[in-house]
This record gives sequence, C-alpha cells and structure tokens, in this order.
Amino acid sequence: MGRKAAIVLLALLAAAWVSAEMMTRTSRGGPTAMADVAIRTPDGTVRVGDLRGKVVLVDYWATWCPPCRASIPGIEALYQRYRDRGFAVVGVSMDDSPNVVPPFIQEMGMTYPAGLPVDREKANAPPSLPTMVLLNRDGEEIWRQEGFAESVEQELRRQVEQAL
Repeated sequence: MGRKAAIVLLALLAAAWVSAEMMTRTSRGGPTAMADVAIRTPDGTVRVGDLRGKVVLVDYWATWCPPCRASIPGIEALYQRYRDRGFAVVGVSMDDSPNVVPPFIQEMGMTYPAGLPVDREKANAPPSLPTMVLLNRDGEEIWRQEGFAESVEQELRRQVEQAL
C-alpha cells in the first residue's frame, strides 16, 4: 500500500470514528439525551426513556418564570385531551429549591408528572424557560419551542395531533 493510500485510509477511519462518536454522544435534543431525563415526583421517579411508545412533551419550567406559569394551563388541557391516545407530559422544574415545587404543582393543577430532575447534568437544561421539547413515539425530538406566546399553544396542539 502506497503512502497516499495509507493517508486516505487513515482519513476514512478517522471520519468513521468521529461519525460514530457523534451518533452515540449524548447531546441536547438527541434521543439518547432525552431518554436520560428523569424527575422525582411524590409518586416516584419518572424517566422519559421509559415512556418510549408514547408521544412525549418534556416541559422545562420554573416557579419564578411568568411565561412558564402562562404555558402550564394549556399543557394541562392538552394532556387531559390526548393522554388516552398515547400522549404524555413530563414537567421538569429548573428551580433550585425542592420546597417550592410541590405547592406550585398543586396551585397550577398539574396532573401530569412534574418535579425536579434526578440528575441536573442529564436534564438537558435549555438556555431559556419555558422550553418545550416534543418527542415522537421513538423518542426522537420532532419539535422544540423556547419561550411562550398564545400562538405556541396552537402550534403545540397541531404538532401533538400530527405525532399521534
């Protein structure tokens, strides 16, 4: 094998290694990353990866975030409307204090699983709140929204209906 062929072979091997590394790396938004998101609720731990086979909305929020407060009633209504068709919601609180979360969940009337992340490093915390990440039945991200406006509710409903 000539020097040129060896260099080409080495470059191909390096490219294949980098490609494989990128595919298995846990990155924001990837199926592996979202599968690792887990929260603690009063009823136990809920892990997004365990909900594979359902359309899942992962909703990142905090008690101190006014747009988060505004988005939660619409998410709750969507959950009530579609949960029997295979739609699930996981509410991930990005609060620092565990004491503020349970009263907030009760105040907001959240019936879907919500709580603090079991492991903040694996929570894939977004850069802004609220952030909604919609996963298809295979756990793949199909829609993401950072921030909230009334038009977001309509688009989220459309995305959920399409995924179901």
